[in-house]
Amino acid sequence: MNNNHRSEDYAMYKTLKAAYAAGFDDKTDDQYGGEPLQLKGHTLVRNADRAVSRTEWQRQGFIVRPAQEPHAVIGGRVGGRYRCWEVFRDDQVEAGKRRVTRPAALVPILSAVWAINRHAKRLRERASAWWDDCRRDLAGKNATRKRELYKLKGRCLHHLLGDGLVAVAGYCRFGQDGDLWAEVLAGGGYTFHRPCPQVMNIPDVPHIECIDAKPRGTGEPRLRDALLTVNVYLAERPAVDLFMWPAWSFRCDDAVDEGDSWTTDGWDEDSDVDVDVEELLAA
Repeated sequence: MNNNHRSEDYAMYKTLKAAYAAGFDDKTDDQYGGEPLQLKGHTLVRNADRAVSRTEWQRQGFIVRPAQEPHAVIGGRVGGRYRCWEVFRDDQVEAGKRRVTRPAALVPILSAVWAINRHAKRLRERASAWWDDCRRDLAGKNATRKRELYKLKGRCLHHLLGDGLVAVAGYCRFGQDGDLWAEVLAGGGYTFHRPCPQVMNIPDVPHIECIDAKPRGTGEPRLRDALLTVNVYLAERPAVDLFMWPAWSFRCDDAVDEGDSWTTDGWDEDSDVDVDVEELLAA
């Protein structure tokens, strides 16, 4: 269709209402291409494409080519705050290398429990951050997943204690008032804690912020490997009733439970935070 013909076609739109009814919309900064129309001081467009962020292109299997100026910088409210980000057109990207994810593999059981515990803490921290950003839905989702992982950790510790792979090394207290008690379990160079009832007639139980530790120089296995390992370990073992600390309000529960100070160090925004166990193991 040539430009003259298009101009004749567009001349029929005398009002914005007629243009909108024909499929035109007010042009936004992230749109490009399509059929433009100037009408009554408005810049309209129909059948336009939208430029998207680097992250969105990556999700579609593309990467932005080097030294590309963004098509536009747009903004909006994300997580309760106004944020800005760059967007790019389809002619500014190229196919990216497909990332091949290794299938889940078994790892040492104590290392697996450590990884699950660390990931649960990161979920707790993200739940607190989303709560502060007024995103109650995401906060609740992270908090629910966190509790699932803590229960998985608790089941493993129960059976590891029975198998003699860890032993009770003492007790400690958590919480602002020190009224939450935990057993300290140690074995193989690892130290964990699990909630327990108050133990009477034990003097000088320390009130501490963090007790979990791992052997110096050991890494943290992938979450998918840890989940496979603990599910294999627990497959033939009976379910157990775990002692849980009294339920707090959501805000308190996810801000200070399990004894760690708040931090986002090491958090990977593209981690497996919202992936179910079955999806991880199937990958």
